[in-house]
Parts: sequence; C-alpha cells; structure tokens
Amino acid sequence: MDGFRPEDNPDWYTIRQRDGEFVMGEEDFPEAVDEEIRRALSHIDSLSARVAIADGGEGPKLNDDGQTLREEVAEEIGVDADELESYLHDGGANERRGKLDEVVEAVEGSETFEKPDSYDKIEWIPSAVRHHLTEGVIESYDL
Repeated sequence: MDGFRPEDNPDWYTIRQRDGEFVMGEEDFPEAVDEEIRRALSHIDSLSARVAIADGGEGPKLNDDGQTLREEVAEEIGVDADELESYLHDGGANERRGKLDEVVEAVEGSETFEKPDSYDKIEWIPSAVRHHLTEGVIESYDL
C-alpha cells in the first residue's frame, strides 16, 4: 500500500474523534488539524510549565522518570522537547494529522498523565457502503 493516499479516494472520510465531525475539504481538513494541534499543545503546556513557584506551591507534574508531559511525549515520538511545537506544525495537513495522532497515542499511553476530552485524533475512516459491479451486470449493460 505504498503511496496510498486516502485523501485522494472518495471511499474514505476524515473524522475528528473528539466530536465525531466530518472534517473534509481543502479548507475544513487543514483547519481541523491545526485546531486539534493547538488544543493538544495547550494541554501539554498546561502540565509542563516550569515556572518559579512561591513557597508552598506545586511545580509541574512529573512522571516517574522526572519528565514533564512535553518531555515524555517528545521522547515517545522521537523529537527534542523544545522542537515539539515546530515538529507538529511542519508538513502538509495529512502529515500534521499523522503527527497529531502520534502525540495523542503518546499521551494516551502515559502511565502518569491523562488525556482530556479537549483534543483527539483525526482519522481516515473507510466508507461503510461500497458498490461494485458484478461481471454479469457489466456484460448485461455493456459497461
């Protein structure tokens, strides 16, 4: 299936898993990908901020290895934590969608951090109904 591009095939739909919306077309699909990336980064940043903490305050949540969510996700997908945002914004819409899915899977696979409902994958879903002409129909109608 090398070179398979579901976006070029009308038998596939893009669905935003967060709300079940179809996000198709040259405008809706890239916008939906960018919005989910923004939401994912917002969540990651909210748990990863390394800010000065006043006496008695809590620092950022860390996993058992002492990593923030940003660091854990970056390690899981093989990029530097400081490059995570640029990594997610680089490439075409479908490439960015794939990177978003990697991030979602990394957060879902974490033993320390939980993924909220505020973002999710955007997936290619095959059409449930497919019609194929049989040999008999083709011959009967000279198709």
